[in-house]
Amino acid sequence: MVCPKCSYTTRSCYGTRTLDSRWRHLDIGTHQTWLSCQLRRLRCPTHGVITEGVPFARPVGESRFTRDFEHLVAWACAKMDKTTVTKLLRVAWRTVGTICERVVTPRARSQPS
Repeated sequence: MVCPKCSYTTRSCYGTRTLDSRWRHLDIGTHQTWLSCQLRRLRCPTHGVITEGVPFARPVGESRFTRDFEHLVAWACAKMDKTTVTKLLRVAWRTVGTICERVVTPRARSQPS
């Protein structure tokens, strides 16, 4: 298991979340695709008890979309207007703006000194 904030790895599990985590993924034809799984929790020495990270999405609570979906939204916004993107990808107008902010401005990472 990997801490999503600092890449700390461990084999010991603190517990399992009782609710499934869900992410919207790229559509398959006319059908929406959702990924869901039960994530485990780990005890990170720096961040305490935290939900494990997954390679296809941002840490739990930051986004409910996979990275691939978010990058598609940002790319589409560079090529067409926001209203067309909302109709094509079936997301809210406000969500498109939030996704673009997340993709263009990645969260700050600590730099080694």
